[in-house]
Amino acid sequence: MKKSTRGCKVFSVAFISLVLLLISCRKNSGQPTESITIDLSAYSTQSLESAIESVSPVDFKIDDSWIYLNTSLMTKTENSYAFLDKQNGVLQIYDVDGHKKMSRSLFGRGPGEISNNIGVFFALNKEFYVYDAGNGVLMRYDENGKFISKWNSEDNLIDDYLYCIDRNKYVGLSKNRYNDSDEYVYVYDKDGKTIYKYLQLPHYLFDNPTKFGNLPNSYLVHDTLRFILPYDYNIYSVTENSFSTTYRFIPESPIPAKLLEGYDITKNKYLQFDIMMEMESLVLSGGYDFKFQNLLETDRYLYFKYISNSVFKTCIFDKTNAQLYRTDFPSKIYNKEFAPNLNTDDVWQYLLYDISPIYCDGEFIYGRIYIRTYEMLKDCEDKLDKRLLSLKNNLEEYIKANDITVGDVIILKIALNR
Repeated sequence: MKKSTRGCKVFSVAFISLVLLLISCRKNSGQPTESITIDLSAYSTQSLESAIESVSPVDFKIDDSWIYLNTSLMTKTENSYAFLDKQNGVLQIYDVDGHKKMSRSLFGRGPGEISNNIGVFFALNKEFYVYDAGNGVLMRYDENGKFISKWNSEDNLIDDYLYCIDRNKYVGLSKNRYNDSDEYVYVYDKDGKTIYKYLQLPHYLFDNPTKFGNLPNSYLVHDTLRFILPYDYNIYSVTENSFSTTYRFIPESPIPAKLLEGYDITKNKYLQFDIMMEMESLVLSGGYDFKFQNLLETDRYLYFKYISNSVFKTCIFDKTNAQLYRTDFPSKIYNKEFAPNLNTDDVWQYLLYDISPIYCDGEFIYGRIYIRTYEMLKDCEDKLDKRLLSLKNNLEEYIKANDITVGDVIILKIALNR
């Protein structure tokens, strides 16, 4: 991935106090002044599958260009699904019935074309946006993939991630501004002028491209941009004129505040990778909670993954009652020989491990699997509950209808409890 999602450590008490003081002085624009706590140390959690109503394949009609979905970002408008392949820059748009409307590469030098450095891909209203992170330009397309316009800041600064949060406001996230400024969040007006700056980074994150997960750890919820930083326990929210902490994780094993203070990539960029790996190894070996990633948010639920005591966990948090659903990754990669000794919970564990999340809207979470997941379900058919059996049967029909083979992506839709 070309640009990192800008990480952040465990802040010192003094730094957190400063951030909270700044937050309290800002106009709030509907964001909660008190953050919602998610207690990861609680033992009253439920298994993640108990939050799931159903899982089903999305009926996309597959042709030769489907191969690009292996590395694609996904987004959706009311009328269209869209996928953008990060490696080849191929934009593909489908209608709601799964029929392809268009497919073309965006890489190039002409109008509406971008460099080979895709930052983020998202939909707003009935339009698609692609951030060209190589040139610092946000490109805008209609639902048929036709280029509409492009936008960049007045100083032509290159953010790591850049979003439009309404017609006239833009938010950039960056760990390196090349201008002696070390804030992470920049809010621009329609003319590209910086009107707000938020969240001063600790020295060990400034110019540090550390990123966890296969998705940008920043995402839009209506007119609000949310994000998390590496080694931090807060999910922040930015609107056109406010900044706040919306969710605060309470870790079971928090990273000590002083653990990362001695690291500073800016002092020796030639050792950037070594420093990043050393930091990650230090936190991992300590068994601390970190690597929060693949954040997705529906109207009711927050989905995320993280690692604790060297074990990856997949979680869903119900915002209506503060219930946390959590399932660990399996201790062993699935093997057909395991099937006779597995139970229904084990099958769910393998399924949730296989699903790679790629997008959510206000209601559903979408994920990517391959045919091996269907084969696992088929091996364990006598262990499946009604939801898993329905998924297995629907996958069987979909695979046959589309002649899916090894290497072909299958897009799943996860419906959570209402």
